[in-house]
Amino acid sequence: MAEGIAALSQAAGSDAWQPTVAVLGRLNERELLQAAGLEIVELAGRGHFDPLMLGRLAQLLRRERPAAIHAWGLPALMAAQLTRPRSGQMPLIATLDLRDSLPAWSGRLLRSLAPKLGSLVVADEPTQQWATNVTNAATQIQILPTPVMPLPEPPEARESALARWGFPPDARVIATAAPLEPIARFDEAIWCYELVRVIHPSARLLIVGTGSDGARLERFARQVSEPACVAIVPEIRTELAAAIVFADAYWQLGPSTAAPRGLLHAMRAGKPIVACDAAVHAAAAGSGETMMLTLQDSRAAAGRATDDFFNDPQLAAQWGTAAAQGAATRFDAATLAAQLQAIYDHAT
Repeated sequence: MAEGIAALSQAAGSDAWQPTVAVLGRLNERELLQAAGLEIVELAGRGHFDPLMLGRLAQLLRRERPAAIHAWGLPALMAAQLTRPRSGQMPLIATLDLRDSLPAWSGRLLRSLAPKLGSLVVADEPTQQWATNVTNAATQIQILPTPVMPLPEPPEARESALARWGFPPDARVIATAAPLEPIARFDEAIWCYELVRVIHPSARLLIVGTGSDGARLERFARQVSEPACVAIVPEIRTELAAAIVFADAYWQLGPSTAAPRGLLHAMRAGKPIVACDAAVHAAAAGSGETMMLTLQDSRAAAGRATDDFFNDPQLAAQWGTAAAQGAATRFDAATLAAQLQAIYDHAT
């Protein structure tokens, strides 16, 4: 979410708006927001209903008197509605994605808050469908995909990166990225990789991520695969940049509740992509042949698609080009920033 806010602000330029980003909890991506010239206030909340956090937010809103409040996610929307001044009420805009539909209370909360919104924005079609069902189509809902910031150039050559990952110089790298949590289904990715390696012995799997499941996943990779076949590296931008640039194919085989950053970066880079048919993946793919969508947990289907890319460079290049064109059309930060400015203008 922080990356999307930074990308939109940077694309809009300083003349469009002067936002202050109030972070309800603690911020993990401060550098991205600072690089975009954003003022940051960390409220250090310990939960959605932390009274100290809500008090700090109320003080901030009374002091700053912003022209509008843009809440990113249901918890932020709830906090903004509870704390915004009642006199001269500030317009309230909300951006949601499919993650906001997961809590059991999310539908009731959105239904109660929707009439108070100046605008309701969603990241994709699946979220729009959920929000429409929840609000009984009583609120106009606009789709505004969340863009990503361009990745930095890798600080090293391909050969150096491969050596650092423990891969041979002739490796055919399959990259995948997501938080290292059970929902990402990286176990399935490793099993699928083992099928691909039977046909393509030079294939190597690179997992980019950080999370609570990391230690277990590393043990699992050692048990299932051979040494120097699967590498797991932390989710930092320089590492993700190297993974995307030097990948021969990109996988997103686990379900997602928001368009994964790695997937969007792979699209921008024009990589041939194999992804499971999760709703948010299909929404990111759009109507063109931008990625091969396969049934979730179908190792055979994902393996066949990867084999097709490895055996036919022209096919891989064709799908990669389509992915880059799709990303340029759907996730262009300048276009999305202009659309967001129009939403702000209408609300205020």
